[in-house]
Amino acid sequence: MKYFKINYDKLKNLAFSKIIISFPFIIVFCIIVILIISCFVTVSHKYSTYGIYQNGILTIQVERTLSDKLKNSDNMTFNGKEVGYQIDSYGEYEIIDNNIWQKIYLTIDGNVYDNEVGLVEFYYHKQKFIAFIYELFK
Repeated sequence: MKYFKINYDKLKNLAFSKIIISFPFIIVFCIIVILIISCFVTVSHKYSTYGIYQNGILTIQVERTLSDKLKNSDNMTFNGKEVGYQIDSYGEYEIIDNNIWQKIYLTIDGNVYDNEVGLVEFYYHKQKFIAFIYELFK
């Protein structure tokens, strides 16, 4: 028992031993900071597709399940520029590879050239990061 006490006292007096002893407290502190930050950071899902702008109307084609999410979307970008949009009309359906696709015609605000083809990205289902992680573990 005396041998154990002597070795423990030597270990306690070393500089790196204080780091080893305080290591669990550092981990707990980091976890608390990450939890607090995740309560304020928001994330959203992104969907990308290509669209063509003709005669003042942007035509895109999305999956049938995403057409409602486009209606409730927060923002949209066209060729990397954020633009405001309004749904003009819904078009016809197509069945491609056992998926149902729908054409959607949008009127957008922004400086866009006629007959311009570009990448359209819209963001939907905005939520806090902590809620997103909670949904993953359900």
